[in-house]
This record gives sequence, structure tokens and C-alpha cells, in this order.
Amino acid sequence: MNQPTPEGVRGKTIKKDGQEYFILNNIRIKITEHFPAAGKQMDELIAEFVTNKIKEKVR
Repeated sequence: MNQPTPEGVRGKTIKKDGQEYFILNNIRIKITEHFPAAGKQMDELIAEFVTNKIKEKVR
């Protein structure tokens, strides 16, 4: 049934009919949102999220 993906296996991104898709094995996910190139990096977003959650708990 649901088996873990072996390490080192990577999906790929393709463009079909003007739409972008991420494909891994036989699973296809339509990509509908993108982070802006000039935006914050993922580690910065996660750090801000965690900091805000900690502040909520302290109040």
C-alpha cells in the first residue's frame, strides 16, 4: 500500500499546456502558487512562524 519513498528519489517539474506540475512516481500535483524570487527564504518564514506561535503562548 503506502510505502515510503526511498532516499535519493526525486520528483520532477514539468510544464504542460501552460500549467506547471510536480510529478513523483505516478502522482501528479498541479502547482498553483509560487513564492516570489525576491521574497523571504523558507527558513526565514518558518523562524517567523515559530517566533509568532511562541509569543501567542506567552501572552
